[in-house]
Amino acid sequence: MDKNKIKSFYQLFKPGLALNIVITEIPVFLYHKIDSFELIFFTTIGTLLCAMSSFAYNQILEQKRDQVMQRTKNRYLVQYEINPDKVYYLASIMIGLGSFILGYFVGILPMVFALLAFFNYIFVYTIWLKPRYTINTLIGGLSGAIGPLIAESAILGNITTYGIFLFLLLFLWQPPHFWALAIFRKDDYEKAHLAMLPVVKGIDFTLKQMIFYFYLFIFVIMIGNYLKFVGAIFSLPTILFTVYLIYKIKFFKKKQDLAIIRSIFFFTIFQNILWHLLLVIENLVLYY
Repeated sequence: MDKNKIKSFYQLFKPGLALNIVITEIPVFLYHKIDSFELIFFTTIGTLLCAMSSFAYNQILEQKRDQVMQRTKNRYLVQYEINPDKVYYLASIMIGLGSFILGYFVGILPMVFALLAFFNYIFVYTIWLKPRYTINTLIGGLSGAIGPLIAESAILGNITTYGIFLFLLLFLWQPPHFWALAIFRKDDYEKAHLAMLPVVKGIDFTLKQMIFYFYLFIFVIMIGNYLKFVGAIFSLPTILFTVYLIYKIKFFKKKQDLAIIRSIFFFTIFQNILWHLLLVIENLVLYY
């Protein structure tokens, strides 16, 4: 396979971004002390395939929108003569294979969670909500937070409050993360006629919502401490970094410098990496 084909595959199916969803399953495996390589392998591969499929479907559906947005105008389905039907067939094989692997080798419930995430992201978020309602980011975020529920249902056949705790952390982290990008790319979303919060409600309102969700994020961490799901190794650095992000948001509100909000977007990516790394370290220290 030549370099252009590899690059086009990477941009269309976003395996790196899909891997981020798989990474959210790791703390669950550690918390429940799973040492079955087979269970971990099939759960992560099934999740990865379903996630990659959803990203490809999303780009097929958004070809026209992507043409007018600076951020997406260089995507392969916009710039190059790639037959969307081929992408559609490969993405369909991926979602079919991924859901089969989960359902046959792991369990029906993790397969159901993966398919719910797929249909929510494609039909509810991309097709219905994104061009019409500002709640699109919140509802779309349900799909990105599904990893812990897939992993825990794969292990136990059901979900517990620990899985819900991690799901809530991911769900609350995503809106401020994406709204930072939406503010930075506000003009893009206006051109594409997408109902993103900064476009419809304005930047100041969006900043207040970002701060509100980060406070909720901290509150859920405190609940997790109370329930003994997490300890100081995870909680203290994560809360302190979230407080720093809140400060950065307030600083941007005063300065209105887009470079600041762009940095906040990248800081939220680091925040996500940080708290998952801390969760892994803490689980290894406490349970192994």
